[in-house]
Amino acid sequence: MPIPDEKRMSLGEHLDELRRRVLAALLGPAAGFAVCFFLLRDHLVYAILNPRYPAFLKLDAPALTFNLASPYDAFVTAMVVSLIAGCILTAPWSLYHLWAFVAAGLYEHERRHVRSFGAVSVVLFFSGAAFFYFLIYPVAVAFLYGFARQYNEFAAAWGHGVSTIEPGTLLGGYVHFVMVLMLVFGLMFEMPLVVLFLGRTGLVDVATFSRYRRHVVLILVIVAAIVTPPDVFSQVALSVPMWILYEAGLLVLRWTERRKRREAGGSSS
Repeated sequence: MPIPDEKRMSLGEHLDELRRRVLAALLGPAAGFAVCFFLLRDHLVYAILNPRYPAFLKLDAPALTFNLASPYDAFVTAMVVSLIAGCILTAPWSLYHLWAFVAAGLYEHERRHVRSFGAVSVVLFFSGAAFFYFLIYPVAVAFLYGFARQYNEFAAAWGHGVSTIEPGTLLGGYVHFVMVLMLVFGLMFEMPLVVLFLGRTGLVDVATFSRYRRHVVLILVIVAAIVTPPDVFSQVALSVPMWILYEAGLLVLRWTERRKRREAGGSSS
């Protein structure tokens, strides 16, 4: 039953609230894009192209020369980086307005659950993006470009006047590789929340999750193969953390269900 002091909105009021919240949610990324493009774009592009933290330097990643595919390639790349960075930085603002719209149709106890989910989702997203940037990114670059280095060492040892491979890379393609994978890792780190949400809402129970674990792992591997570049390293680097996070979400779901059963048993006695 509705709580007496909670006002229930009509359909027209919901639509008006949706319009206002969508406009407000879009205003954040637009402002974030403007700030990133006009004030931070050089810093952002530099951070992507020239990581300087110890993990990257320790792997002896190759010095890359970036090429432009067209006269406007650098401009478009700066815009894309600024847009994605603006969306990431203002994600809490957009999530707040999404939450505010959803909360208008919920009871207070439902709002508490959504609030906790929203806060955790932001932390998980940034954790996934940081996991890629600080751990996977340097290893991926060193691993993938390492094949060219191995060939050059072979050519220097065994050949005379043979061709060598220089790591000249298209600027747009490289930045797209880094930014897209950063977003993908951020989204895939939401896996525990997906498992917990499905379990808490009763759509899927713990027994079903456990029974179809192998099927889920296969689906995760397929998803990783689709959203990552066509190399085994990137696919493994994404699918293994997704599997671990799936198991973590399952553990949390088991714990919450056991606690719920204990509370129900205590209240009945």
